[in-house]
Amino acid sequence: MSHSSSYVVWSVLLLLWTPSVAQEEPEPREFRAVVSAVRLNSELIAQGKKLDDDVTVTLPAIFFEPSLVISDVRDFQSHARDEVNLVVGYTRANLEGQASDILAFWAPDERADKSELLDDPEIFKNNRELHLRNPGLTILGLVFQDSTVTVLLKRSNMVLGINLVSAEDRFFLTDHPSDDLEIAIVEASLNKR
Repeated sequence: MSHSSSYVVWSVLLLLWTPSVAQEEPEPREFRAVVSAVRLNSELIAQGKKLDDDVTVTLPAIFFEPSLVISDVRDFQSHARDEVNLVVGYTRANLEGQASDILAFWAPDERADKSELLDDPEIFKNNRELHLRNPGLTILGLVFQDSTVTVLLKRSNMVLGINLVSAEDRFFLTDHPSDDLEIAIVEASLNKR
């Protein structure tokens, strides 16, 4: 067997033995939280829930075991999931880029609002300093809704979702998840751990 044939065989065997995150399919997962812990609890109260009630939502999700810990996004090369690469790239742009670099990550119809913020030199400076203090990310996983994917990050002991929408054969950041209340329940369920 030639060297190149041997390499191909070992590569195929490695692919068979190594679980691939890129090929992993989302599995339904139940998320449970107390109403009082949900950031949009006023919506739940309007639906008749009490602050001490439990609420649940079941959504397709992929969780990384262990969590994907990136100490500094500037040193990160690539991940098998496009969603992860987008959030890493966005964080890197906040560390090193100009306002136009940061805006390019946002959905085209949301860029004007973000541009107003980033055009303010004080806001831009504070944003940069915030990212320089913590250039890393801890990514817990992904939650899938009808038209959006939410990347779950752990920052300063809090879990927050970064929402993405697919357009033009790629992902963009969005402030408009398919169902913000569902994401608020997911975040609250993970914050209690």
